[in-house]
Amino acid sequence: MNTRLLILAALIGAPFMCIGVYVEAKFPGVGQPWWTGVWGLIYITGWLAGMEAMRRLRLAGNDPLGKWAVVLVMIALFLADISNVWQLVAPDYKPSLFWALDIFWPVSHVLMLLVGIATVRAKVLGPYQCWLPVVMGLWFPLTMVLSRTPIVLHFSNIYSLIAWTSMALILWQRARMQKIDSNLLLHAFHL
Repeated sequence: MNTRLLILAALIGAPFMCIGVYVEAKFPGVGQPWWTGVWGLIYITGWLAGMEAMRRLRLAGNDPLGKWAVVLVMIALFLADISNVWQLVAPDYKPSLFWALDIFWPVSHVLMLLVGIATVRAKVLGPYQCWLPVVMGLWFPLTMVLSRTPIVLHFSNIYSLIAWTSMALILWQRARMQKIDSNLLLHAFHL
């Protein structure tokens, strides 16, 4: 799949946790497992596509930490997506295996801290952009800290919306820059 299509999928998926949770809060009847499966599948699949774009663009670096951190997040996201499909196919059947897969939602969020560390170390992104994967990795710990407060719903949703959308936009920008760089290189060799 084309890197730009992966980034487009990341951009489309980025707001879906926010959308899904707010729809469930506003319309309690919609808060069924199938709906959670739908918005979860779009969100996680978009994030997975964004991680593949990040891997292709080598934004976390070429060292073992950069390569493996991204791969670990992608594996966790894939496993989390299985639980989303499960909710669509068998929304009322939730044995231990379902919960074992579903735990990869928060695990993937925490693993983003490794991607963040690798991205900061790689110094491929700008001095502020390189910290965005760290911000993404802090989503789950901050949400847990605020879980007993009245602002948790709004904080975690807006945080997610801004962080994941910003990352997709950075990926888009980097893909464009790399295409421009490769076009300049190709042009230079044709002269």
